[in-house]
Amino acid sequence: FLGSCAIFGSLSLAALYAERRSMLFWEVCQQHFITHQQRAWDKVFWFLISGLNMLVMMLFFIIFLGLYMVFQEKKRKN
Repeated sequence: FLGSCAIFGSLSLAALYAERRSMLFWEVCQQHFITHQQRAWDKVFWFLISGLNMLVMMLFFIIFLGLYMVFQEKKRKN
């Protein structure tokens, strides 16, 4: 059980780290876009990207939660 907790922890940390890196990357790109041209589709594009990031994080969270529930059920049966 502790092993699964450790796996959860490391995976969530990795996900957070990846999120942080991608956020930095997108910030740099956004800065580049803002300095060059300001079009309506740029705003839409960035909105979509941030939405996608949020969705990915939510998906990770739901998957982790589901796995945790399964582990709890298995532990209860034993």
